Amino acid sequence: MKTLSLCGLVCLMSLFLTSCIGSAPVEGMKSPIGASWKAPLNTNLNNVSLGTKVGKASVKSYAFGLYSSGDMSIATAAANGGIKTVKHADYEYKNVFFFAYQEMTMIVYGE
Repeated sequence: MKTLSLCGLVCLMSLFLTSCIGSAPVEGMKSPIGASWKAPLNTNLNNVSLGTKVGKASVKSYAFGLYSSGDMSIATAAANGGIKTVKHADYEYKNVFFFAYQEMTMIVYGE
């Protein structure tokens, strides 16, 4: 019985830990209790000019990732901000209580 409980615990932990893996150039920590941070999508920051307009687009995930919806594309974020020329992009990540709710937002800057 203890072996079954240990196996169940390992399986449960692996489900939560797979949500912690990312591939963006810069990433903050994804704590299971909650997290909120912003990061750039480009690490070449020598000639960054943000512009005067900002646009955002989001994807939201509910019920521990069982349902997700949204469009966080750069094109949608630019359209939401009335931006014709994108100069820089950041993104924002939030999660609440063991990934019960997650949100990622694309933030673009330009003219």
